[in-house]
Amino acid sequence: MLLILLAIISSTSLLVGAISAVQEQHVRGHGFVAVALALILAAVNFFSVQRAGLGMAAIVREKPEAVQARYSKVFSLAILMWAVCAGFLGFWIVPLVSSFR
Repeated sequence: MLLILLAIISSTSLLVGAISAVQEQHVRGHGFVAVALALILAAVNFFSVQRAGLGMAAIVREKPEAVQARYSKVFSLAILMWAVCAGFLGFWIVPLVSSFR
């Protein structure tokens, strides 16, 4: 459940970053393309975070409970830090797409 929540948070921050950049910069024609690209990246991000979390869980399955808890806390912190970076990435997608005129 926590893994899905972390994937949703990071994917949503990417999408919200792109939408806020479109609104702030008043981009018209390229705004739709930027949001569509952000939506695709958010979907890829969602499945990548889930796959990484399940892969990490498979690796630490045989380890003691304390080690599993430590790995899960570190993974959660890493994904939350990635969510902040994903928001900036979503924000930067708009100027990138707008530069392809």
